[in-house]
Amino acid sequence: IINKNSTNTTRIIDTETIKNLPLRGVESIVALQTGTVSDDGNIYVRGSRAGDVAYYVDGVYMNNAYTLDNTSTVSNSAMQEVQFQSGGFSAEYGNINGGIVNTSTKVGGSSLDLSGEFVSGLGTAGSGPDDGLYSNGYSLYNVSLGGPLPISNKIRYFINFEGRSTEDSNPT
Repeated sequence: IINKNSTNTTRIIDTETIKNLPLRGVESIVALQTGTVSDDGNIYVRGSRAGDVAYYVDGVYMNNAYTLDNTSTVSNSAMQEVQFQSGGFSAEYGNINGGIVNTSTKVGGSSLDLSGEFVSGLGTAGSGPDDGLYSNGYSLYNVSLGGPLPISNKIRYFINFEGRSTEDSNPT
């Protein structure tokens, strides 16, 4: 169905796509969309300023009131979908000219689900006089748990934890 009165473009990135992308974070996912430009950590949509992108998580506005930067950090494994709208939206989203990013988080399923992930940089941390493979000691670990409460199948939960560490933040 085509809505002739709609002037915006809405793209929905689902769980499977998010899982298969070699990227981390909602900004990296949005930067792949048509009409966006990413520069020095800022997202520009259809020629707008960096502060003209509104970020929502489950419908809650997540922009810093002073700098208008995104303050949300949602793990990729906790994202159900990312909805991206560029330009031409209703007055419901006041003070935004570029785009709207709404991240929906996962909810618990009908059965217990536990998953984990560990990503580490190759090589040894630091540097040395010998030729070798050195890294900055990057590590990422992620654990998710979801399902119904044991006392009631009608109440479900989803918990996610993601941690990152870097041994050498300024490798040479």
